Amino acid sequence: MTRSNRKKVILLYPRNHFDRVYHPWTWAPLPIMAVSAPLFAEGYDVVLLDANLEPRWRERLVEECRGSLMLGISCMTGPQIHFGLEAAKAVREAGLKLPIIWGGYHPSILPEQTSRNRFVDAVVRGQGELTLLELAGRLSQGEDFADVEGITFTREGETVSNPGRKVADINQFPRLPYEKLEQPRRYLNNMHVGSRVINYVSSQGCPARCQFCAEPLVYGRRWKAYTPDRVLADLEFLESFLGVNGIMYFDSTYFVNERRAVEISQKMVEKGMRFGWAANARAPQLGKFADATFDILKQSGLWAFLVGAESGSETQLHTMQKDIEPEDILEAARVATRHGVKISYSYIIGFPGESEQEIEETWQVMEQVSRIVGEYNSQLRSEERRVGKECRSRWSPYH
Repeated sequence: MTRSNRKKVILLYPRNHFDRVYHPWTWAPLPIMAVSAPLFAEGYDVVLLDANLEPRWRERLVEECRGSLMLGISCMTGPQIHFGLEAAKAVREAGLKLPIIWGGYHPSILPEQTSRNRFVDAVVRGQGELTLLELAGRLSQGEDFADVEGITFTREGETVSNPGRKVADINQFPRLPYEKLEQPRRYLNNMHVGSRVINYVSSQGCPARCQFCAEPLVYGRRWKAYTPDRVLADLEFLESFLGVNGIMYFDSTYFVNERRAVEISQKMVEKGMRFGWAANARAPQLGKFADATFDILKQSGLWAFLVGAESGSETQLHTMQKDIEPEDILEAARVATRHGVKISYSYIIGFPGESEQEIEETWQVMEQVSRIVGEYNSQLRSEERRVGKECRSRWSPYH
């Protein structure tokens, strides 16, 4: 019989795809890394298991869970739900009774529904660093966790959602433990930004109210950011530990505070830390940046702005509560191009209730953007329209 390790915690990042056909990159599992940092700091023996890179992840998970304190599963809506449930089922079918705690965007958005599943003992809602740490403390002492803030659970058919935990200042949390990953160099990617690129987050949440996004529900439009000095310390660690020469910021939006973005870039330049990087931005922000802001961002290695345009239809943008206009999208492209910075847009085609005319307006804005940035290709655009119409006929919710 395996002895119970009251300090061992297993954190699983389920596979995020059924078949990898879209790109060759694999990113570090930041969600489980974030909640593991306080656990490591308190002396817990934490196993970070990434099913995207572990070919025998089911067998490995079951073995690691034997005698462990708890299993934490983080997931987003999509394939991770499927594989997370598959993982929990494997653990239960092996006869293991350790608590299974779920967190991440999907459980946080639908905590009651999630908690009623038989493979879920509790849901950690929203920012999970302190909540999971408290859960681990309760469990390690053999205490009940029914009154822990920020969780939802179902017992004997009754679902309980405890009061939410106040969102904490993320500067109080330890650095994300990249060094605790198994073979961390597997997460270095060769792409436009650099030959050894890794993902990193410098903030949590987003002040925008986009209707389709999880952020307003999970963080209540609150934005918590690392200080510039904290960001620089993290970047210096990644540069020395992994030889990183490129950063993909996974912040929901990086440029909320222009002064902070400028200070980070200034410090990078002063320290001679120039390497490529790209980050998310909102279109209206870019049109308001001072020329000096673009200058220092470029000096520090800014390669591209990643912008969620979502639609070229004014009606749809208002429906989505994007709080932008089509002209903001075009102006951001003009400004970025004028300053020699790449800009990449994402769009949503087939939004519920979207008309053919509104979709056509999006195509038109995409073509205008392409002309502005100098990458317009009429033959390619014709093919995109054909594929787009084919996809709408198959998948559009109003067909």
